[in-house]
Amino acid sequence: MKRTLVKRDIGLAILLVLGASCIMITVDIRGGTKLGFPSDSVHVSAPAIVLTGNAAVDAYFASNGTDGLSWATAHKIQNQVINPLGAAPRNALRFTNTNRYIIIQNCTITCMAVSTGFAAVELTNASHVYMSMCKISCDEDAIKLVNSHYNTFFKNRITITAPDRAFNITTSMNNNIYMNAIYTTNTSTNAAANCVSTGNSWDNGTHGNFWSNYVARYTTATNNGLCWNMSYVIAGAASAQDTRPLVRSPFVANRAPRLTAASGTPGTGNQNTLFTFLVTFTDADNDAPTSISVIVDGATQPMTKVTTSDVTYNNGCQYRYAGYLQPGNHTYKFTCSDGLLVNTTTSYGPIVVSKTNANAPRLTSVTFTPATGDET
Repeated sequence: MKRTLVKRDIGLAILLVLGASCIMITVDIRGGTKLGFPSDSVHVSAPAIVLTGNAAVDAYFASNGTDGLSWATAHKIQNQVINPLGAAPRNALRFTNTNRYIIIQNCTITCMAVSTGFAAVELTNASHVYMSMCKISCDEDAIKLVNSHYNTFFKNRITITAPDRAFNITTSMNNNIYMNAIYTTNTSTNAAANCVSTGNSWDNGTHGNFWSNYVARYTTATNNGLCWNMSYVIAGAASAQDTRPLVRSPFVANRAPRLTAASGTPGTGNQNTLFTFLVTFTDADNDAPTSISVIVDGATQPMTKVTTSDVTYNNGCQYRYAGYLQPGNHTYKFTCSDGLLVNTTTSYGPIVVSKTNANAPRLTSVTFTPATGDET
């Protein structure tokens, strides 16, 4: 039976860099900030897939027309429900002693009642595995790497029960782990991953992973709407860190903030009039604005919150700017960002500012000299 039944495009561009066995994978997320969701259309059930050695891997995928020697001809496991159903060896996926290129996409992997020490996905002396858009549920460790290098885990949804780990990594290097959503089924402050090997990346410099227990671990952290300002420390001797932990799961679509109740008052005045600009910022995700400004004739002026103690943004917070304007007609608009999406209003106005001469000039210290003289 051909095991790769559905071919799906998630915008995967793969660049192979020769030399020193270096593999770099670049993933283009189409739509920019729209991060996408794992498909719920998984429709092919499969038992555990346990393969040892390149020959066994090639034999398993023989009917697919792939050789697994490069990313262009990688073996693929797609759109499958994989559950060992309690049968030995109790891994849903296990690859051992192989350097074949394998892409695992859009699979649901469930591995409950697992024997202690096993994991839902286990790589031992395996390299070049790329797993993306998979849902993994496990009551032991979800993903275990032993002496496995150059693997990538991108944008998977992983659910575990603490103190088990989403990732447990030993003697493994050059693995990339980012934009995964990692949920623990309680509010444990234990690290949801363990790594005793150096040289692995837990973020790509811009995006890390979402950790559901982040707030419980880092109670004083702040964020810019996209990432937290404190790194998520991975347990283990490697002192690994996710330096760009995500504020929200990549599977939760961010909603753009709204600007309402915009005003600039008074509508007329002179150069001595203090003009006040007000707008209400609302964010359905309760994200604070990373920036909010009024733009008057192209000049941007930052706004401040009217009620500084109001931190509930999903029901609206009012922002204010006050300043003087030169004589003439002035238009204005408002703009804001929640760190991911920007919203800008239409232009308002004009505000008409006239020139006034409120204080008449005065002549003082009048003198006439000399007091006397002649016609010459």
